[in-house]
Amino acid sequence: MNVTTKNAESPDGVQSTATYTVTLDRAKDWLITDVGGVNPVGQK
Repeated sequence: MNVTTKNAESPDGVQSTATYTVTLDRAKDWLITDVGGVNPVGQK
């Protein structure tokens, strides 16, 4: 995914690429159950 990061050093933004691992559950109609090794979507 292409992202624009803005901060004090780059207030206009810097383009970069972020890579995420997405886990889908086929048994639950391809529900996204994990993104990038974090807790399941919608849970804390």
